[in-house]
Amino acid sequence: KVLDGTGITLADTPENQEAFPQPSSQRKGCGFPVMKVVACFCLASGTLLKWVETELKRHECRILKEFTDFFKPGDVALTDRGFSSYGNLAFLFQQGVDSVMRVHQMRKLDYRKGKALGPMDRLIKWSKPICPKHWDIEDWSSLADELELRIVRIRIEVKGFRVRQFDLVTTLLDAEQYTVEDLAELYYRRWAVELFFRHIKTTMGMEMLSC
Repeated sequence: KVLDGTGITLADTPENQEAFPQPSSQRKGCGFPVMKVVACFCLASGTLLKWVETELKRHECRILKEFTDFFKPGDVALTDRGFSSYGNLAFLFQQGVDSVMRVHQMRKLDYRKGKALGPMDRLIKWSKPICPKHWDIEDWSSLADELELRIVRIRIEVKGFRVRQFDLVTTLLDAEQYTVEDLAELYYRRWAVELFFRHIKTTMGMEMLSC
């Protein structure tokens, strides 16, 4: 199951402007209300499984928890770095759900630490930080105090494009069952979510809702 967010333009009414304010970079009266939609798709079929509507300024990382009742044990959540946090990794793991996420740009990695599984492939432990403002203190207390995780540096090579390098964090710890090449291929397929959104917004004509 792959998660990502997008923006959808709404009709310019006072009610919509109040509920879904336009981007702050636009002058008042010169923009349309924008609703953020965080959606979960089946990666294999492109089926839209669940979505959450919210205002544009709300960060994606804070929305994943609203999918609590949707994930089932055995699922794998595939996301970009906008969702990557200790809280989300621990929350999903608590549900029996594994994760493959790009590491958030604010987290500094040290591949010299932890247990080596291969070149730029390590088992590490992350400790639970203090409770973020957007978390309920009881929910935060229920999360594990420490997580054993795997960090992997992958290279995406596509003919005609420059080579790109990404750091992933995952709860799929078995390096023989889930090789670096497997994780690289899976993360490369994450791009399909952009096509899923394109089908909804462009093919179905829902980039701007007039209702």
